[in-house]
Amino acid sequence: GPLFFQRILVSPSSARMDSEETAPLLGSPKGGPAAARTLPWSRQPSQGGWNIAIYIVLTLFIDAHKNILAPNLTAIADEFGMDDKERDVMIGGAMSVTFVLVGDVVALFFGYVSGTMSRVTLFCAIQLVAQLAGLAVVWTTDYWSLFWLRTITGVMVACTGVVNMSIIGDLFGTDARFQAMGIQQLVVALGQGLGQILAGFVGPVAFFTLSEPERAGQEKAMREKIEKATSDGGQKPTYEGSMTPAKMLGVFKVPTNTLIIIGVGVFGSFSFGGFAFTFLHDYLAQDKGMSVHESTLVLTALHTGICVSVVASGFGAQELYNRWRPSVALLMGGATILALVPLMYLIYLPLPAPALAAISAAALLAGLLHCIERPIIRAVLINVNFPETRGTALAYLKFGRSLGPGIIALLIHSGWTRVDSFTLVCSVGSVGTGCLLGAVFFTLEADEDKLQNALKEGRTAPEHFE
Repeated sequence: GPLFFQRILVSPSSARMDSEETAPLLGSPKGGPAAARTLPWSRQPSQGGWNIAIYIVLTLFIDAHKNILAPNLTAIADEFGMDDKERDVMIGGAMSVTFVLVGDVVALFFGYVSGTMSRVTLFCAIQLVAQLAGLAVVWTTDYWSLFWLRTITGVMVACTGVVNMSIIGDLFGTDARFQAMGIQQLVVALGQGLGQILAGFVGPVAFFTLSEPERAGQEKAMREKIEKATSDGGQKPTYEGSMTPAKMLGVFKVPTNTLIIIGVGVFGSFSFGGFAFTFLHDYLAQDKGMSVHESTLVLTALHTGICVSVVASGFGAQELYNRWRPSVALLMGGATILALVPLMYLIYLPLPAPALAAISAAALLAGLLHCIERPIIRAVLINVNFPETRGTALAYLKFGRSLGPGIIALLIHSGWTRVDSFTLVCSVGSVGTGCLLGAVFFTLEADEDKLQNALKEGRTAPEHFE
């Protein structure tokens, strides 16, 4: 499927269009076919909608791999002859850490590459490797075979998000990015929650085609330059910025980037990545006297909350952003801190456990509150970064996701109980993430305006800290 898909991505007509529209950033004194062509954003609803629909379907399939082991930590440990401590350290900890950590390291490279080459080709290569690694799990007979195949899959999952962000940034303008990221994050959540059902169903994507979006084509400053060039009878200007190794550090020159990368990339991995997605299912079944069926229903409620949250947040935050840009920082920061309340309830469930409905309601609320920030932070990163550095910015954002499971595994290995480990990690994660995301209130407008001014002046992303 992915191989055939890659062969039909760009039709001859779209390739001709790309070659005709290539021009220096400041345009050309001569007129040409591009001068009379329909402006790209006038056809964006159909082109952008079609492209994002295909990308999110592919994302659905690859994200289905993420949490596929979580309901069966104990069953896997039993098969490999592990005790409870080895289960938490080797499967819940080590396997989860490498799934995320190795992927996030490699994602930095893919973030760089996404600024230098066709992201469509890159996306298809990721899909192919991920599905082959997932298929190979069928033949594993020992822990280490499963370990390394999951690591390969984790690399591809991490790289998918990086390439996706670069693509979506060039498909939608600032007036629609929060909504687009809301839909994209809904698909990620659905993939995580329904992985066991959806994994492997990749055949239908072979019948779709994609076109490479124009870099910076949806930026306000570039649209104004194109309108001026068109009205003057000149050739359409294009953005010529390309990723370089030096620009990877330049990402941290933007204060909003630093706050979000530390807040979500480091602290954000604790409460959900460390506790809810990795250990909660097994914790409810093994420590709180619930059946596997009942704990699965609780996790279903959690994922339902996430799905509702990312869509409502994407559309609601877009309205807030259009009215007053800094308000989205207060929304995501406050909601993340409040999510700590239902998480603490789930950790400190008494024995015998309360009614299933009450536990499920707490999980639903945790998902609703904690994941409000998901589409917002990605749209904000797009809005404050140059087109060629957006993939790198998201790669940094993913870099610390392994800290949560890793710290919990280290604490348990050091003699901490599950309850104490979960409490510490969730508290630090929720409060730390919320405070740093709230601080974006003070930097967002200035960083966005600085980007638009740079595009007007024909500048590309800065290198290092110059």
